[in-house]
Amino acid sequence: MATNWFNAYHVSIVDETGSSSDDDLRSVNNIVIEVRDTSDALSTLYTTRQGTTTLQNPFVMSQADDGNNKVARFYSDDADVNIVAFDYGNGAATTDHGQYFGRYGRLLNVTPFSGQSYIKMSSQDALRIVRVPLLATGTDADDTPAAWDNALANCVICNGSSVDIIFPAGFMIEDVVLELETSDASATFELGFDNATESGDVNGLVETGVFDGTAPYQAWTVATKGDLLQVAANGSDGPTHYVTDGTIKTLVVKGSSGIDTARANVFILGYMLPQILKSN
Repeated sequence: MATNWFNAYHVSIVDETGSSSDDDLRSVNNIVIEVRDTSDALSTLYTTRQGTTTLQNPFVMSQADDGNNKVARFYSDDADVNIVAFDYGNGAATTDHGQYFGRYGRLLNVTPFSGQSYIKMSSQDALRIVRVPLLATGTDADDTPAAWDNALANCVICNGSSVDIIFPAGFMIEDVVLELETSDASATFELGFDNATESGDVNGLVETGVFDGTAPYQAWTVATKGDLLQVAANGSDGPTHYVTDGTIKTLVVKGSSGIDTARANVFILGYMLPQILKSN
């Protein structure tokens, strides 16, 4: 019987010098990789060349770690893919968290003949993007976040991960954008910071987010943004950005009751203030 062999891909994360330092390698549990084909559809991935075991997509680097030098190895039937990586820092330990949090990088038109692929993410760039996955339903066993059907839940970095999205001090949030994957006209959500232990504003970033529309990327109006970002209609007063203090830091989401089909990502756009890039 013929064996179906899938194409092999290898990905490593390097810093601005091209080095995979120990500090970068600590983040195999905190870096999420997404793989798409040339039509922009999510690729079907496997952990074995024979395709006997599937790999979720997106995935955390450690889920595909080959055990050698922290390289993510995966297999796909696609012969040409685009790969993007998002770094969620080192929030559990806080050391150098701001240096890494919100970094991102991508590689386009990667083929099995490309050899080992290196995604460069500079620790010195001030511009940062944080992707927040809002997947499916708050009642599904494999959902991420784990339970946000008419209830607050901590946002996590990826389906199958228990790593919360934790902001370092000195992250200046400028705006939020929705990437809609599956529309649900009856569903809404709120997005903000933990209130139970951190006294944050639970809908301070998005007060009323909707999963309705056809465009893949949607910005929110002043009326739907939360108080931390909302600007008066005439633009004369009110906050235009929000700077995190390292105390109010854990991102939370709440979906409307019965949310069941909506799929989206929220992109939080901002900057790490340069004077404290390395201090937290």
